[in-house]
Amino acid sequence: MSLKQYYTTHNYLPLLLIAFLLPFNFGVAIVLVISLITFFALGNVKAGMKALVANKWTYVFLLFFFLHALGYFFSDNKKEAITAIEIKLGFIAFPLLLFTQEFNRIDIRKVLRFFAYGTVACTLFNVVRAFYFYLFQHESKYLFYSEFSFFMHPGYFAMYCVFSIMILSVLGINYFKAAKHNVLLVIMCCLVLALGVFMSASKMGMLSLFVLLPVLLFYVLFKRKKYILLAAIIVLVSISSFFVLITDFAPVQRLRNAFDFAGSGKAIDKTTSESNAVRVLIWNEAATIIKNNLLLGVTPGDANDALYTAYEKNGMTGALEKHLNAHNQFLQTTLGTGIIGGILLVFLTVGILVAGFTRKEVILVLFGLIITINFLVESMLQTQAGTLFFVFLASILLVNTGNVNKRYL
Repeated sequence: MSLKQYYTTHNYLPLLLIAFLLPFNFGVAIVLVISLITFFALGNVKAGMKALVANKWTYVFLLFFFLHALGYFFSDNKKEAITAIEIKLGFIAFPLLLFTQEFNRIDIRKVLRFFAYGTVACTLFNVVRAFYFYLFQHESKYLFYSEFSFFMHPGYFAMYCVFSIMILSVLGINYFKAAKHNVLLVIMCCLVLALGVFMSASKMGMLSLFVLLPVLLFYVLFKRKKYILLAAIIVLVSISSFFVLITDFAPVQRLRNAFDFAGSGKAIDKTTSESNAVRVLIWNEAATIIKNNLLLGVTPGDANDALYTAYEKNGMTGALEKHLNAHNQFLQTTLGTGIIGGILLVFLTVGILVAGFTRKEVILVLFGLIITINFLVESMLQTQAGTLFFVFLASILLVNTGNVNKRYL
């Protein structure tokens, strides 16, 4: 077998490494660059370029990137403009790597499972690290929230964990159905990931897990006519959720505070830095700036500066002190790139969700739900951890599997 033949049949191998490294937020760019060089050296570049051009999603990804690149020439803050471009490079690199090649559905399943395994490994690292500090240095702060999540923002890491649970729930049972002890392994992995969500103390992570996991389990088990197991899980989840929610467990308290704030109807102190209240203030300011710059935006490089100016003008000292962005990716993108960028982001989120329903691919639907929910409360595409998660997994889920009648799910 020649080197080119080996590459053609094993072109998914670099993707396994990227998927595993993604939760560690380390080494992905290096592997990506090497993978692209290898493709241009050993792959069928001519056929790949034709496939890239034929894929409608290519244009959405590339246009989203070029809007941010174009903004550089009109930005006053060139440093932030360059940073925005660097973070968005994945919108070119991953489609170029993935849309130019053909992968079968078994390869895609392997990549998704490796992402889940990487997230499990990362969670175990965070848990062991947290308990080391707790037991040997008597530091409890590492058990929750930002101090717990070593590699990235805890809200992002919780999103990684939730999607990994979804992957294992959909793919794991089928893959391991021949061996019961492997089913137990999948369940243990899901429990580790659930622990990662709670220790990250992400409100949206916990909320999405509470909502999506029961729905998914009902779908998977009902479809397979596992009625007794389904009933047992519903009872177990209900009892567990009740006891968790009535405790003073710190992550749950954060979630309870969010619901209390939503139902309080109280006026918000503009000097606050409390996460729930300050988000509402920020969203109002972002919406006002967008109304005044709807067509073209203020450029990605100047978006945060425009917010900081608004914070200072309106006495929002808490938001100003922490230099908070819009904490909503739809607002952040529209603020920087105008209505065109906002529409493109809708195509990249709601559009993926619609594609999942149209193609009847459960994981694509779940991915669309998770990213849309998280984009509502975080500006996730402003960081590498958020951008890599979105672009890599969106590209791998939208890739050509070589047979439209046999989807990978």
